Amino acid sequence: MKRIISPELIRDFLAGKCTAEEAAFVRKWYDSFEQEAEPMSVLSPEERTSLKEMMYNEVMQRLRMHNALPRPTLFSTRRRPVFLGAAAAALLLLIALGVLLDRPVVPAEFSSPGEKNAGEIVQKEEAREVLVENTCKTILRQTLSDGSVVWLKPETWISFPSEFAVDKREVSMSGEAFFEVSPDVSRPFTVYSGDLVTRVLGTSFNIKAFKNGPSAEVSVFTGQVSVSLPSQSDKGGKEELLLVKDEKAVFLQSEKQLKKQPYSTKKQPELNIWKKNTISFNDAPVSQVVKVLNEEFDVSLKVAETDKELNNYILKADFTNQNLPDILQMLEKSLSLTYEMKGKEIILKLDI
Repeated sequence: MKRIISPELIRDFLAGKCTAEEAAFVRKWYDSFEQEAEPMSVLSPEERTSLKEMMYNEVMQRLRMHNALPRPTLFSTRRRPVFLGAAAAALLLLIALGVLLDRPVVPAEFSSPGEKNAGEIVQKEEAREVLVENTCKTILRQTLSDGSVVWLKPETWISFPSEFAVDKREVSMSGEAFFEVSPDVSRPFTVYSGDLVTRVLGTSFNIKAFKNGPSAEVSVFTGQVSVSLPSQSDKGGKEELLLVKDEKAVFLQSEKQLKKQPYSTKKQPELNIWKKNTISFNDAPVSQVVKVLNEEFDVSLKVAETDKELNNYILKADFTNQNLPDILQMLEKSLSLTYEMKGKEIILKLDI
């Protein structure tokens, strides 16, 4: 049976005004995943993000409680089931949150320094300006105040206000990052990246623009993107390039000129990791999981030579509409592993 819920009740839940019975009703509604999306559509991006993060934290608490319990040895070959009972349900709920809210599932709190990333990520707030720098060897996810998500590759930083203005959304970055921008026609989203200025209303795209690099690129996955040089932008962007899906803008320092080119993931396989795929694993060993992910995302994912036992771990999970970094973060939490980007390879390791 469907549980009908009102946006007002969701807002009361976020504000902590619900009774115990009402709060329980909201949680049961979330667990059911039978509710249509209409109540979500009237919530602001900030409310949607807050609700997602509150429910996410409760789910992660279930997983932490499960992981804290002693685990019996069920297989003499060191094969072990990863999710049992409530923990399996918690993982499926966690993955489905992104589908229900039409947002990726990991909130910004995991982009901030924590138990695992302490000393790896630099984040500070000064005059309401936030700087996030990815100094580790994994891909870092950052959620912005409007619900937009930015994935930072290693050696990349991004600067943004803790709260966007009422009429614009502006960020600065250096390095390589993938953006999933929440639609908002009243507030254009602008990225300043060295020699390039990129403007959108709501879309997904990849920017590769390292400081002092010989070139910079903006590749569009969905929607339409405007790219111009800072000096041209100041004059009204008369020479801007308008890009659509499967097009990219290339800027060469030697020529000081923007060029539009088509692109394909066959020629740029490193962009395949941002594709959204739906993949299910039913008691599959990690060796099989690695094989499937390599085929789906055209990557070179492998288990570290020093941790071959990881190949025998068992995974049961449904990944719905997730990109590869999303899936890798889920594997980190569920299998107690970590990963490292090493050139074109992604190495899985036990997190000891």
